[in-house]
Amino acid sequence: MSDDFTDLEIELKQLRPRALRPELTARLAAERPPTSRRPAVVVWLWPVLGAAAALAVFAASWRVFAPSETAQPPESTRAPAMAASPHQPRMVPAKATNLLYAASDDGIVRFADQTAARKVRLRYVDTITWRDPAGRASLQCTVPRDEVYFVPVVAY
Repeated sequence: MSDDFTDLEIELKQLRPRALRPELTARLAAERPPTSRRPAVVVWLWPVLGAAAALAVFAASWRVFAPSETAQPPESTRAPAMAASPHQPRMVPAKATNLLYAASDDGIVRFADQTAARKVRLRYVDTITWRDPAGRASLQCTVPRDEVYFVPVVAY
């Protein structure tokens, strides 16, 4: 680059903004609403407590609704035990997948009580593979499934 702008750069570096007039600063101070400075701990306290409460509820519900390993159905509802004969292979589930292939927003719907919700539809294909423990046979079952959710619409 050429040195043509060296003098201009030196002059620009020496420039300083002018001080504000006292009338302007007084007027700005009078129009500014009073602010209360809370400590940073108080500002973050409520969101952190809310997240902790949500985590506790999730953990408690996970424990309550998790199937027990030792729980047995009542004797009256149990299926009769079937012994695996050499002619009847016993199939066990080997793999299960569910593939989401479509999601659509079906718009806003109104319920009988005049509340509004957005209708969301998810389409899946569930595939379950059953195998013979001896490894001689397998069975694959594919079933389409739709899930419909209603997300509440809140007007602000």
